[in-house]
Amino acid sequence: MTAVGLLSAAAFRSMALSIMPAVAFVPAATLRLLPAVLGRLGHEVNAAAPPWTRRNADRAGAS
Repeated sequence: MTAVGLLSAAAFRSMALSIMPAVAFVPAATLRLLPAVLGRLGHEVNAAAPPWTRRNADRAGAS
């Protein structure tokens, strides 16, 4: 997006300037909120796992 901002067309420059903060915000929000969500779920985090992955996890935990 920074390269698009270097173009002389005002439409491309304004689009690049509006997308760059969004691109910076999404990873920051993800890094901030994902640990909170995982902490809130606790051991329930694997509740929706497919059956074949649960079976493998149970087998690995038993050994």
